[in-house]
Amino acid sequence: MQVTEKRKVSIFLKYIITLLLILVSSSSAYFQIHEVVPDPAAATNGDDITIVIHGSFYHTGCDVEEVTSEIEGDTMRVEIIGLDTGGGGQMITPFIVRCHWGELETGQYFVDAKLFQHYEDDTELTHDTLAVVNVVDRRDWYPNLIISEAAIHNEIQYFPVRELTLDFVIANDCQFNAASPSYLNLYYSDDDQFSRNDSYAGAVQIDSIHVDQSIRMDNFNFRVRGRRFPGDQFLILNADGENEVIEANEEDNWTAIPFTVTDTIDHHTTLTGQFDAPGDVTFVHFHEDYLFCLCDDSTGLAVYDANDPEQLQLISFVTFGSRLKRLKIENQIAYVLDITNGVHLIDITELNQPEYLSFIELEDVLGFVVNGSYLYAVGRRLGLQVFNVSSPDEAEFIRCLSPENRFKSPIIIDNLLITWYDQAQYVYRLDQPDNPELISNQEIAYDLRNAVYCEPLIYTSDGVTVRILNAENPLEIIVVGEYENDSIVYSVSPGENFLFLIDWDLKILNTSDLDNIHMVGDYYARGGFSNSAQKNQFVFLSNKENGISVISNDSFEMRVSDAANHNSISELRLLGASPNPFNSTTTIEYSLAIASQVTLRLYNLSGRRIETLVDGRVQAGNHHATLNATNLSSGLYFVRLNSPHLKGGLSGNLVQKIMLVK
Repeated sequence: MQVTEKRKVSIFLKYIITLLLILVSSSSAYFQIHEVVPDPAAATNGDDITIVIHGSFYHTGCDVEEVTSEIEGDTMRVEIIGLDTGGGGQMITPFIVRCHWGELETGQYFVDAKLFQHYEDDTELTHDTLAVVNVVDRRDWYPNLIISEAAIHNEIQYFPVRELTLDFVIANDCQFNAASPSYLNLYYSDDDQFSRNDSYAGAVQIDSIHVDQSIRMDNFNFRVRGRRFPGDQFLILNADGENEVIEANEEDNWTAIPFTVTDTIDHHTTLTGQFDAPGDVTFVHFHEDYLFCLCDDSTGLAVYDANDPEQLQLISFVTFGSRLKRLKIENQIAYVLDITNGVHLIDITELNQPEYLSFIELEDVLGFVVNGSYLYAVGRRLGLQVFNVSSPDEAEFIRCLSPENRFKSPIIIDNLLITWYDQAQYVYRLDQPDNPELISNQEIAYDLRNAVYCEPLIYTSDGVTVRILNAENPLEIIVVGEYENDSIVYSVSPGENFLFLIDWDLKILNTSDLDNIHMVGDYYARGGFSNSAQKNQFVFLSNKENGISVISNDSFEMRVSDAANHNSISELRLLGASPNPFNSTTTIEYSLAIASQVTLRLYNLSGRRIETLVDGRVQAGNHHATLNATNLSSGLYFVRLNSPHLKGGLSGNLVQKIMLVK
């Protein structure tokens, strides 16, 4: 009996220990350090070195709160505190921390990096790693790597270039430093020659590959950081860093591969202005003829006169808050979301001197909406909070509904408040605005966040998917359009016939045909963007590194005044080729809403026109053209449908890929 009891106790203790290990492991998996590397990656004697730490948080409601570093002899100790607000979607959020070390001599160094999770009043160590940094003699860092058979798969790339595919062979012909690491550095440039300072003119390093033996790389894919503009470019492979390295054969140690970027997007944005701000800009909002900007670092609200969008004039700045993320304006009151504390109320009646009024304390708030004299807030463990803001200098808490739910993205349509939680849609009736009545709670087949209402449509994003919902009947909201992006979407902002999407870069989507949502323009800048606001053809972008970017469009006004009369895409449609891929012939279908002059042409990969299938005036309706490819070689081609004279003086231009296989 005694043995049996001891065995039970032993089994129970093992169970408890196992459970604790699982819990610790799970907690650590939420906040992780993935990589600790020096910059430059090929750290050599005398280099000014910065330590770069890559990691991730487990959802979008997390951010780096504080970084401290100290150097003790050959060791740098870094402590990173990640703030967990408990909000945001369940999506992995990467972060990068840079800690400057300075010039280092040849030797071995260590980085002791610790990542902490700060949640509510607790701070817990979640990941601890020790990384080794080797600083070697400069001569040892540039071995005799001989590069051959280097080629990009397609010499003609199509704008915007997001990825390149490369083949190459490396022979490691080095004997004198076989024990040292070897690196192949990749750049792009518009020049294939060394400049006087032994670097490439206009070169941007895009990768560094560790090479410890002779290798053959086939189908080597890498993402392009920063867009390549149309024109002639070079991909440079460099296995040598300095001309004076005697052991290396300079001619064999680098090669420049030419390629051409051809334009397939007809509507491009151009930078028309770059404006400094009092702090790092996190959010921009347009109201009447004024641009309102939320700032981090020097935290507060900046107001700009935007009557001339190309010459913004800062007219006031008021400081407050800690992590300002969103802004709504109602009845001359600016309501500012502070995701760590609550909602700030600012009187903007006098724009040259905004007056701070009051603060609604709400921990872990995720969003809010204002309707008349009432503010409705949602967030983690908040449910739906109701406040009376008829006296904005002293908001009054009324009640909390469904405190167990973590609602997000509330919007108001007519007399209904709609919000979402865990793939469910909740609708409250506001007949009594101080006591909303839940009238609908139904499951939906997707998650939802970043909801923006522009009657009668709701624009949302969920990870990489953008959805457009028809809310003409708020109790039966349906999906009417979708767009799959290639990276996580941070915000969406609708205009008439266009949707401005932020995924670090800006992408402009044409939404005039919800069955054919497609990208018609983009814009990239160092530091990326967090959101956008627009006025006519001008788009204002919040950029942490560069303040406020203002861009315009070279060929069309983004905001069309009358969609029914000036919708070029709906008037001109390229319906597709069938079959595709095809063997010898294919039929290309297109349609016109009105009679117009039309050209339908075939182009090869180099952009050379191969054949004109249609060139003349075509009546309204559905049409088709037959392509006979008997005399063409197998490969990828482009069909371009153009109509220069649609209603309102607009033009239409559509492109589709077709594949000939023999």
